Amino acid sequence: MTPSFFLAILAGYLLGSIPFAHLIASKVGGVRLAAVGSGNVGTRNLTRELGLGWGLLGGVLDFSKGLAAMALGHSLAGSSALWFLAGTAAVVGHNWPVWLRFRGGKGLATSLGAAAWVALWPELLITVAIGWVAMRITRNISLTAVIGFVVMLISLQLIGRPAHVTYFVLSLAVVVGLAALGDKDLTTKAQGTQSS
Repeated sequence: MTPSFFLAILAGYLLGSIPFAHLIASKVGGVRLAAVGSGNVGTRNLTRELGLGWGLLGGVLDFSKGLAAMALGHSLAGSSALWFLAGTAAVVGHNWPVWLRFRGGKGLATSLGAAAWVALWPELLITVAIGWVAMRITRNISLTAVIGFVVMLISLQLIGRPAHVTYFVLSLAVVVGLAALGDKDLTTKAQGTQSS
């Protein structure tokens, strides 16, 4: 491993740990996300508390973190076979940010941003479309995440993408899965439907 590889991993983590949803909720609504709703410092809880518009902004910013981490990783350590782990590090940073005592979100938007760097647009569009349908039916964000990752992994195999791309997406799924363990949304319907 080269120094540039470890620098890419560190940069990815620090970039991913920028808590956009927390900052938006605090500055715009005077809300501390960790203390309201599901307690999740992510896009879903931001949407519940401040509305769809601010939630979409938080989601776009979180998506951008994953995409930017991949670009940064490629720039710093493109010669390494594992440079794409900078994207995984960004999801780790989002889920366990050092700035918020390692309590963050689930990393779905950040994962999608990281995956967008290596995935083909048909794979992303299929995954997002099926994920949207799954969310509408199940109202369960964690179950939707599982379905989304399964769909993307299947599409990667059908298209015949290189093995390292599949392993990378699996690494994202593992990190998101670890963050979802024990979360309220894993076993119950999203609180947004309960309060509506």
